[in-house]
Amino acid sequence: MALGPSRAVAVVLLAAVCCLQGAQGRSPPYPPIPPRPPVCPVDAPLIKLNFEQNERKRVQVVEYDTYIPNLSSFTIHYWFNLRDTATTNTMFNYATDPYTGTELLDVQLESKEGGRHQFWKITIKGVETRVSSFPPIRKGEWYHALHSWESSTGIISHYINGELLQSHYNYQTKGLVIPAGGIAQSGQTRSARFLYNSVDQGEGLNGWLTLFQLSAKPIGVPTSSDSVAAKAERAFNCADDHDKEGETISWNRTPRKGFGGVTETPSYNSVCGQF
Repeated sequence: MALGPSRAVAVVLLAAVCCLQGAQGRSPPYPPIPPRPPVCPVDAPLIKLNFEQNERKRVQVVEYDTYIPNLSSFTIHYWFNLRDTATTNTMFNYATDPYTGTELLDVQLESKEGGRHQFWKITIKGVETRVSSFPPIRKGEWYHALHSWESSTGIISHYINGELLQSHYNYQTKGLVIPAGGIAQSGQTRSARFLYNSVDQGEGLNGWLTLFQLSAKPIGVPTSSDSVAAKAERAFNCADDHDKEGETISWNRTPRKGFGGVTETPSYNSVCGQF
């Protein structure tokens, strides 16, 4: 028996719906993004540092007890959680002469107008570079940051949570070499400790820091597939890979000394980025 026009249209529509449901029910042609791996086993908790600069008005800082070689490039990455985003937070500082106030390498999240404007500021042998931090860093949340510089190209790159924030060329940094033998620290600038009688000048880290790594190697071409994969791996793999990325400063292997009341706290949370 032949179907009438309206019944034939209904059959066609029903078949199309069935095909659509079948297509939606099939697995996608690519594997799903795996969950972030565990930080560490329960019997070996991750250590995080707690800085409280603005409450005590005295500097809180941690020094890395290791020899820093000449640096013609670097890759720095770490996890952080800020208690205050209205002031400037110093993530890393390196200097050879504590009394001149010259910062050979300084990494800061700079804040202007009470936190309305944020900039990632890197100082290399007195040359300051800034990029806007947008979307802004919010207090009380964990972030993974990675900064890289290569003297041969003068390219400085910033990544937040594995994604490129900005990569830019600064001709003033091209050919520079950061000299060896200085003191590396997190939490404060050298000038705050030695030129301002250990009083915080509003640039101290106020919050948490963990898994800090310093390598003398650059990240590579910022937009290459290898670099993209490497940055994503660092942001999603909360591990201290001494051989690959922490040969200069390793969070688990490099001794450190705290000053001013900075405290170390174990984290048993097994979820990366929720320390």
